[in-house]
Amino acid sequence: MKERIHWIDWSKCILIYLVVVAHYGRISPFVDNLICAFHMPAFFMISGYLHKQMPVKQSVMKNFKRLIVPAFLFSLLCWGYYVALMAIKGVPFTFDGYISKFLLGMIFYDRPNVTPPCGVIWFLQVLFISKVLLDIASRYGNNAIFTACVVCAVATWVWYTADINDMRYQFLLQRTCASFPFVALGYVAKEKQLFLKFSKIGWLPYLLLALYLVGVVYNGRVGIATWRFGHDVALYYLVAFIGCICFFLLVNKIKFGGG
Repeated sequence: MKERIHWIDWSKCILIYLVVVAHYGRISPFVDNLICAFHMPAFFMISGYLHKQMPVKQSVMKNFKRLIVPAFLFSLLCWGYYVALMAIKGVPFTFDGYISKFLLGMIFYDRPNVTPPCGVIWFLQVLFISKVLLDIASRYGNNAIFTACVVCAVATWVWYTADINDMRYQFLLQRTCASFPFVALGYVAKEKQLFLKFSKIGWLPYLLLALYLVGVVYNGRVGIATWRFGHDVALYYLVAFIGCICFFLLVNKIKFGGG
């Protein structure tokens, strides 16, 4: 039986709880900012940390089965619920209102024109693209991964500074560019054993925590899905990276169940 990585398991558990808290809506703006500045990047970093490099064709097939198929099936379940609800309310049947808007909503998030049956599946879709991109880049070494990260970050900066938030044709592309650097960092961190090296520096998580708090206060509300990066995209990445590393080190320091 494969040995569990306890700090990864507990990190995911805590992050899932924080997602629920952040969506609850009855928390202070400051606490909301503290959560949103790192929780989705942390999920992406964990995915990168656990990723095993494989041939591109195999990556597409395996990740499609593990990510896209469940996303599609869950969306169909949500679609069935909404259709039943509309029928109960007596909403007249139209192909556009009952079918096409929901089908398009599995790809687009422009609510005036489509109806996302399950908007949160964007994470699985973006993760699928990011994993395939990581396997393509990793074939050429860490320099290629770094180049891909820079391209994605620069593209995100250009879109954001130009105030381009395309909820239809560029939604997944934009969110992938904003998310890929975190997936890549998690992958490289595992390869270079960075978390193990950082964990030996006892005072580091507390310094990172102080820097994270200052960064969150200055940069304000952020979020990949909502396409908000505060004052500057570069600062967003810096604060998110600091927050993720700080979080993982603190969880590891607690040593839930050992490991």
